[in-house]
Parts: sequence; C-alpha cells; structure tokens
Amino acid sequence: MPDRSGGYPFSVGARRIVDAAEDEARALGHEYMAAEHLLLAFAKGAPEVDIGCLVATRLGADLNQLKVTLLAQLPPRKSPGFMDRLFPTPPIPRELGLPFTKAGKQVIAQALREADLLNHLIVGDDHILLALLREPTGHAAGPLRDLGLTYEDTRALIVELRDTSEPWSSDSDWRAE
Repeated sequence: MPDRSGGYPFSVGARRIVDAAEDEARALGHEYMAAEHLLLAFAKGAPEVDIGCLVATRLGADLNQLKVTLLAQLPPRKSPGFMDRLFPTPPIPRELGLPFTKAGKQVIAQALREADLLNHLIVGDDHILLALLREPTGHAAGPLRDLGLTYEDTRALIVELRDTSEPWSSDSDWRAE
C-alpha cells in the first residue's frame, strides 16, 4: 500500500488504522476511503497496543458495538448493473491506494493538527480518535458520541496517559521537548 502520511511521522498504530481502513473499504466494495472506514479500522484495534483504543475503552466505549453500528451504517456492496456487467470496471490497484473522501481527508488533516496541539511530533492513533470526534459531517463522530465519548474527556485522558509511565510514553520521539 502507498504511504499516505504525506511525509508526516505517523506511529505504527496510526499507519495500521489507515492501511486497515483501505482494507475495510475494499472488503465492502467501496472505491473510496471515508471517515467511517477510518473509524471501523480504529474499532478493530487492540487496547493493549493502541493508546486510542485504550482511551475509548477506559471511557466506556464498547468497540465491538461500534463495529456492529458502523457496518450497519455503511452502504452495502453495489451490485453490478447491466452496463457494469458488459463493461466491468477494473478494481483500483493496491499500489495506487483508494482515494479519500473529503471527510476522510479532513480527519487525517485534523489528526495532524491534534498532534500539533498536544505538542507531539508523531501522529498516533489517539490523534486519529480525536480527529474522528471532531469530524464535521458527523458520520464518524455520531457513533462515537452515541457510545458516550466526548472530545474533551477523550483529550483529557490522552494527556493523562501520555504523561504517565505507560509504554508509549517512554518513546522519546512522540513529544516535542
């Protein structure tokens, strides 16, 4: 898959979310990556290794319920029409990557801003979570809010966890000095 970080340093967890979002989009037969695909990939993360997933679960979010909600919300695979069967469109090659929707691009851009606001040098999955909570169309933020997550509580817990002795806080390159 192509590097979608735009030259910005993304953590392993953040890269995993973006790559998994493309896999989710392809599995659903979509030819684009939306904010909902990023959220679905986020929901499939592991709280043991992803600080964003840890924060969500500590705030009471049920990531399994989030997956079920999102899969019901996303449009199903489009069945081919008559013209599609006559002139099938080849799938977008993996090496090119699927394009982001406007909302998907806004989430990635907001994740960069969130990392900058927290004075972090690397964009992590926690910054993607904050960006999803601020997603302007609400398609991704809505299910998070339905689970009781708020931007303010999420940000406060991220700051608290990043300032503790959790494994990810020992990485000297995640915070600007």
